[in-house]
Amino acid sequence: MKKLINLILLLLIVSLCLSSCSSYEAPDWDIYADDWHTFRGTAENIAVTHSETPKSASDTSLDWVFDAGSRTAGLLYIDGFVVTFSGDTLYKIDADTGALALSAQLYSGSGHSSVSPAYNGGVLYIAADGGIVQAVDFETFETLWVYENDLGGQALSPVMCAGGYVCTGFWNGETEDADFVFLDLDGNEASKYTNKGGFYLAGAVEADGYAVVPSDNGASPANGASESLVMSFDPRTGELRDSFSIEGDGRSSAVYFNSRVYVVSKPGVLYSAAIDDGMFSDIRSVRLDGECTASPVIYGDYAFVGTSAKTVQMIDVSSMEVTASADMGAYPQAAMLLSDAYVEQDGCVYIYAALNALPGGLSVIKADIFRERLTVSALFDAAGYEQYCFCAPICSGGGTLYYANDSGAVFSLSKN
Repeated sequence: MKKLINLILLLLIVSLCLSSCSSYEAPDWDIYADDWHTFRGTAENIAVTHSETPKSASDTSLDWVFDAGSRTAGLLYIDGFVVTFSGDTLYKIDADTGALALSAQLYSGSGHSSVSPAYNGGVLYIAADGGIVQAVDFETFETLWVYENDLGGQALSPVMCAGGYVCTGFWNGETEDADFVFLDLDGNEASKYTNKGGFYLAGAVEADGYAVVPSDNGASPANGASESLVMSFDPRTGELRDSFSIEGDGRSSAVYFNSRVYVVSKPGVLYSAAIDDGMFSDIRSVRLDGECTASPVIYGDYAFVGTSAKTVQMIDVSSMEVTASADMGAYPQAAMLLSDAYVEQDGCVYIYAALNALPGGLSVIKADIFRERLTVSALFDAAGYEQYCFCAPICSGGGTLYYANDSGAVFSLSKN
């Protein structure tokens, strides 16, 4: 009888857990990527999709491979085309077939770029080495204008369109000056901010009408004790509205969700700050288990961050505590993508991460929101195109994943 009672209690507990998990409701927000017009899909850098993406290697199909010949910049998905550039060549690729639809030579290239151009109102905005921003008509690839910054610099930060302006930053070295620039849509320099150490992988986010961007600290090494700033600018005037200090360099794009800004520092600290009318308050932080150079993915009450300890960590953003961690086998150094298409079925979201190690494939992290549990598996092995990978994956509205590795190959992966 005692065994029977224990069995009934166990079954009741399992039933309750499954019921809670299956009834999980996705956060009520409208910031989701359909087309992918900027580095993390939207001006808020959310990198979350509703689309049904592949969940495992067994239900993943390689649709096509486009070989650009050398490492590409980040990818965009626009009106049925994948857009990227490699060196000084811009490519428009048919997203269904992988065929080259259009190409053009750019004014300048980028020897080490892994970040994305931006698209707005039929125009591509591309940052390139030498302090260059080039505007290109999306349909024809005709150049509309070219801007050249006085201080020059490598183009290592994403381009963002915010408040009717185009903004990006440049980098000349750990201790050298470089600018973060705001351009109007005709290519005129509206304003700029000069920072010692410049801007390296530091992407802006649009937060309630303000542009928020991290920066380098002007010291060497990059993860030293010196602090850097996360700054909010009025994109219309270039006014530095407010700032707060973070440890080491800020080498990731900021993320905006629920009136808060999130950013990681290179030494491995996740920061969260409330923002109102461009002013920061209630700054919180949590130290992670390794260095970070990728934007966090925010979903509801949780952030997900990859670290140099070869892990992905799940953080409760209310308490700023690490609630789960999983071994990735290599450094997920690029920004990740999250799909919540299945969350109301199984209480889980699926996160896609490229690993900066051979073979340069794509991994999927099953994040159980209810149990705060992470499970990692290989999704795609990049066979025949093995190389390191520092490319953030993107997604179409139909759930097809696109990413590239350092071999120059662009991959299209869909659900069976």
